[in-house]
Amino acid sequence: SAFTAILEVTIATMVQFDNARAKLAGLTGAGYDFSDSMFDAQRQANLMGVSMDDAAGATGALFTNTTNFVNISKSAQSEIIATTAMMGKLGIDSSTAAENFQFFNVVLGMTAEQANDAQVQLAMMGTELGISSAKITKDFQTALPTLAVYGSRSVEVFQGLAAAAKAAGVETSALLGIAKKFDTFAGAAEGSAKLNALLGTQLSTTEM
Repeated sequence: SAFTAILEVTIATMVQFDNARAKLAGLTGAGYDFSDSMFDAQRQANLMGVSMDDAAGATGALFTNTTNFVNISKSAQSEIIATTAMMGKLGIDSSTAAENFQFFNVVLGMTAEQANDAQVQLAMMGTELGISSAKITKDFQTALPTLAVYGSRSVEVFQGLAAAAKAAGVETSALLGIAKKFDTFAGAAEGSAKLNALLGTQLSTTEM
């Protein structure tokens, strides 16, 4: 009976893999090129409840929304697919996760491994601040045009803004809108006044 149970599970897994592989081929138009990476990723994330279908969706999103996913090693692909699929279990859709990976990897120049770690750091940041992982990740994506100018400090700057917004009871986007204006003296004066009103601080226009 043990052998029968193992055989049944194996057959079910292979059926799921075959269906997911067909789904992936349709999503990417690349045939079965990423099937092995997808399979390995699902095995890695199996205990987190990631299915073959989840892994296929994550792989398709990475293929569509990133530049370098197709060029990295299969082991690196598997790691990133697993992380992206697990993000889905936190309510973070695969496209958002893939676009953030693209920002870390291409705009900030991180390696694939560093970009993958930054994804996890960003999701966990929400938990630390009392914000859902899905919301903070989406807020970060919305903030990318503003954050890009801060280069490697983008995540640090965003974390500070998100924490301040949470403490003040306002949306992160409200503080980001103010932060955009600090490239001129007039903008800094207006921005400082708004921040002082929101946060109850006494920020200096000159220092800002």
